[in-house]
Amino acid sequence: MKVFIVLAFIVLQSCSVKHYYGKFNFGDLVIVNQALVIKENDARVSIQNGRTQAYSRLDHYYPHCWFISLKREATPQIIQPDTFKIVKIRHVYEYVRNLKGGYMFSAFLSSAGLTAVSYTTEINLYSEKQKNITRLLCSHWEDPEDAEHLTVAQIKKTLGTLVSISLKDK
Repeated sequence: MKVFIVLAFIVLQSCSVKHYYGKFNFGDLVIVNQALVIKENDARVSIQNGRTQAYSRLDHYYPHCWFISLKREATPQIIQPDTFKIVKIRHVYEYVRNLKGGYMFSAFLSSAGLTAVSYTTEINLYSEKQKNITRLLCSHWEDPEDAEHLTVAQIKKTLGTLVSISLKDK
């Protein structure tokens, strides 16, 4: 019985793992090269094609990233040029279904309602100067049959000159 459980676990793991992303390491750096503005009553600033963009205007089928602040403020927040250390990396995916006027995430959608898979790389950040900026998330939607996480190169291209990534091993 133990052998069956171990084999089943290995088979399930191999189904969900692909060679999808480049290699981020703990201690790699995310460098904000110019000030980024989080608008009032929001907690994120979104980037696509090297430009900041309202989250509602993103084309989710193309690579996009967003910085997350711990606080939602009544006034704009400025992410100052700074160097953030990568302290944790997580790769997640969620099923997405388009609805009139929006979309929803669900792990329990029937195949008839499934329109895309959202593949997200969550990068937890730390800066001594800006402790409220805690994460950089980079994502895109893909066809469920052929979905992969963004590569490091794709993330760098998405961020453009606004933000740089410095890998320790390069």
